[in-house]
Amino acid sequence: MSLIDEYFAIERSIGSDEIKSSDENKSDKEIYIYPNPASSIINVENWKEIKKMNIYNSLGESVINFNGKSSINTEKFSNGIYWVKFESKDGSEAIEKLIIAK
Repeated sequence: MSLIDEYFAIERSIGSDEIKSSDENKSDKEIYIYPNPASSIINVENWKEIKKMNIYNSLGESVINFNGKSSINTEKFSNGIYWVKFESKDGSEAIEKLIIAK
């Protein structure tokens, strides 16, 4: 299963059929990436301790990997859509879409 397919499978499994405001979505999410769209830095806020993060480009190629960071410099990233895959220390996973726009 591709990373994008996995993202949409997770979205479907949590029942995101109805459209909600951004404030309502925030209460349902477990991980927040902000600002998004980003230009130079992203911050990660989460409910669990992150073991590792992988950032993939739109082709599914790994761009960069991190172990438990909460701020990431994105200045060297090209404009576009990226996918951030998180793995917590308890083994649970989440995928978030990230947009880089400079």
